[in-house]
Amino acid sequence: MTKALFLTLSKGGDELVDVEFRAATAADADAVHALSTPFMADGSLVPRTRETYASAVEEFFVLDIEGQIVACAGAARDGSWAEVYNFAVHEKWHGHGLGHVLLASLIMALHAEKVEEVVLFSSTTVRWFERHGFERMDESELPAGRIERIDRERGSVPLRRRTLRGYDAPDVLGRMKGLRVRFERSGAEFAWDGDFDSLLQFTDHHGIETDSRCWAGACGTCRTRLKKGTVHYHTEPGADLAGGEVLLCTAQPVTDLVLDL
Repeated sequence: MTKALFLTLSKGGDELVDVEFRAATAADADAVHALSTPFMADGSLVPRTRETYASAVEEFFVLDIEGQIVACAGAARDGSWAEVYNFAVHEKWHGHGLGHVLLASLIMALHAEKVEEVVLFSSTTVRWFERHGFERMDESELPAGRIERIDRERGSVPLRRRTLRGYDAPDVLGRMKGLRVRFERSGAEFAWDGDFDSLLQFTDHHGIETDSRCWAGACGTCRTRLKKGTVHYHTEPGADLAGGEVLLCTAQPVTDLVLDL
């Protein structure tokens, strides 16, 4: 559950970032509250006090980058199901796929806790969650106590999906949503298949020509320019890379990708 991810971000640079998904601790309460405050102000999140976050912080999971909380989500467990709430990603990190990483990691972590199904309410991001396998549900299927607490004025839509077992977030993402990989020079585009261990296996399967030698992230032969998107490395690359380059042999997509191939 605390597996670190090495993400290469193409939007705004070619920085390699170490992202840790973990359970929140009492020391994270202020950071989770501060992260959530702008979204409470614009109506995206239900208003909660700092004290509310402090009392419920053990329900939260976070994404941590170099000691900074950049994303969070709560999960109120109730036997074999849990309600996800307060899903938020810091504005600075929008567009890098961290929302995908947080959701996939959360789905995987809850599965490990024997939670079989997750539900959530959304008023503005229904389609985004539906892309990740959530389906609309009738509120009558919720526990009676939860139905009584529905805020009708928010107009939120109840959604649900099954949890998934996985090795890491990109592994789960491959089975949660229809990631697309476009090869710009070849003019080809394919849906990512989570059964592939790397983008190099994926390109080879689809007949996209590229150089390769070690298949282990050391030689750098399969380096390719990432034109758009975010990838994850299951091991940090050993080869030196120029700005915007990625190694296909140890990378998997986190978002839709455009590769210079």
